[in-house]
Amino acid sequence: PRGYWILVSKSTTRADSLGACLDLARDLMVRTLMEGPIADWNVQNPCNPVSSGDRIVAVNGVSSEAGAMYDELISSVGQVQISLVRPSFLSIEPSDIVHRYTIQTTRTGNWSWGCRLRATEFQRRYLMVQDLTPGIFALWNSQNPLMPVSIGDVIERINGREGSPSQLVEMLKKAEGP
Repeated sequence: PRGYWILVSKSTTRADSLGACLDLARDLMVRTLMEGPIADWNVQNPCNPVSSGDRIVAVNGVSSEAGAMYDELISSVGQVQISLVRPSFLSIEPSDIVHRYTIQTTRTGNWSWGCRLRATEFQRRYLMVQDLTPGIFALWNSQNPLMPVSIGDVIERINGREGSPSQLVEMLKKAEGP
């Protein structure tokens, strides 16, 4: 799993003050994102967004167990440092897939998609986002912080069409807006 940390600012101890619905039975897995400090982080850090499926592994240095981390998360006000891991797509079970979503964006001119991709095999062949850089996906993330494209996400279709990873890459290269 890929680990990273974020620094967010909380102003209250309310359970929903983080802007994320957490699955306490799944080691503080981020289930969904809402408006709040994490969405603000995603706007400011579109190449390293927090996504559904990420797991919190430490809060302000507390990493002993989920209950203690949750207590620290809720009771903290002000700056909160959260360490997360993003599971590898290859290591998750189909029941762990949080959701599928569709993004719609337009590529114009010489804009880069802003990602590095790699082919992977998981029940069938997919194209996985391996890295994010400034470009169209980062712009999408800054404008859609509750549903960001993240490292480890899988591209299944381009303009409604399926294909092998190499065919999907070619479709991305040819995709342009009106």
